[in-house]
Amino acid sequence: MGTWQRVSRGRMFFGIVLALALVASKAAALTLTSTVDQSGFSGFSSAPFPLTDSPYDFTSQSYLALITIDSIEITLTMNDGDTASGNFDFNHLTLGLDGIDTGIVLNGFRNNKTDTLTITGTPANAAAILAALHADGLLVGTIIDSDPNDNWIVFPASFQTTLTITGVAAPEPATLSLLGLGLGGMALYRRRRS
Repeated sequence: MGTWQRVSRGRMFFGIVLALALVASKAAALTLTSTVDQSGFSGFSSAPFPLTDSPYDFTSQSYLALITIDSIEITLTMNDGDTASGNFDFNHLTLGLDGIDTGIVLNGFRNNKTDTLTITGTPANAAAILAALHADGLLVGTIIDSDPNDNWIVFPASFQTTLTITGVAAPEPATLSLLGLGLGGMALYRRRRS
């Protein structure tokens, strides 16, 4: 076998492995989204205080297939959040899910204004949040204030809040079968050519 044939077969083998890996990785991405009414909470912030009127509900989605949480996105409306740069609650408010602090800081809300913002972050306690999600497919939204009782906050009940969780799902059996068949076929091909 000439050098050119060995190089060509090596490149083909590498290309097939790369293609199978890409198929497997794309099949494993999973995004869950839930929209619920805001709580209508109005008062001095304490830790934690309710954001949602009812839990974010993922029971109609493939929440049990999720094996990691890579990012969380929250859209919410707050009046008088006081977390714009320079305000006294800047870096003080974080998103809580089922009482677990995600560490996702809710900055950008102005004093004496009603703002709707979408904030994305990587959760600090992803494993605990994933366990809470797997328990029943529901997550209760709260806001945690590291400096409580210093800010009057309103979550208008006339608005909704959306939670989006993005992570990796366990590969489906069909994807694993496809990967196994591809690898088996490559092994057989290499054995016949040796």
